Amino acid sequence: MKSLIYKLLAVFVAVMAVSCSSGPSIEELVAEVNKHMPVRVPGVGQVKSIDFADNTLTYQCLVLNKSFNLKALEGHEDEMKAAMSPMLPNLLNYGKNRVFTEKLIEEEASIAIHYFTKGPKAADVTVTYSPAELKDIVDGKVDDSPEAILKTQITVNKLQTPMRIDSETTLTDIEGKDGYMVYTFEMDETRAPGIIDNLNEGMEELRKNNAETLRSNAKDIRQTVDACKAANYGIIYRYVGVPSGKVAEVKFEASEL
Repeated sequence: MKSLIYKLLAVFVAVMAVSCSSGPSIEELVAEVNKHMPVRVPGVGQVKSIDFADNTLTYQCLVLNKSFNLKALEGHEDEMKAAMSPMLPNLLNYGKNRVFTEKLIEEEASIAIHYFTKGPKAADVTVTYSPAELKDIVDGKVDDSPEAILKTQITVNKLQTPMRIDSETTLTDIEGKDGYMVYTFEMDETRAPGIIDNLNEGMEELRKNNAETLRSNAKDIRQTVDACKAANYGIIYRYVGVPSGKVAEVKFEASEL
């Protein structure tokens, strides 16, 4: 249920909060912002610094959240860019942020976010917006309809699968299909024999538990539910037994979210 795109965008939010100077140059702005580094990004890690070189403003973001599978995003920078783009206009045009944005456009500069992890499973992903792409975003020349936003979010969140939930359950797929956001979970029947039959027999309780999850005040869940409601999408939870292939399914219409 975690909304990965909102976490990616949190990097912008964290830095923009301290980058409202109206100084005469990007270099001076960068120097001022770096005095406040590192900046904590809830759910992600830290923005260690911002750099301006080769006419590109780069956010250096160290990912510390262990559930944030950065390795799975390597090679999928285009999908990440497409998913983030519809939500950037409001952020880049918001209040004093606009001062910063206008400087970048005036100097025909690019923006890049460099996400990286350390350790034996280190990963490295950079998403870059060219000057032309940045201007199109600011000018509103991207599809920012609720459905477009939701579909691009689904595309990137899907890259995080498979995701182990517990010893019996693995989230194997997230997709947008026929007006629903569909989560597919594989249930290991060698560990839990008869699990799908049990879920179907206790369908009322299963639906109640899923409904409680959707009503959670957790920020990630609220963002996902709100995105579905805005796009008039329902949510389906599919539980598939392995190896039997049996299915238990819980469906919530958009009006029930």
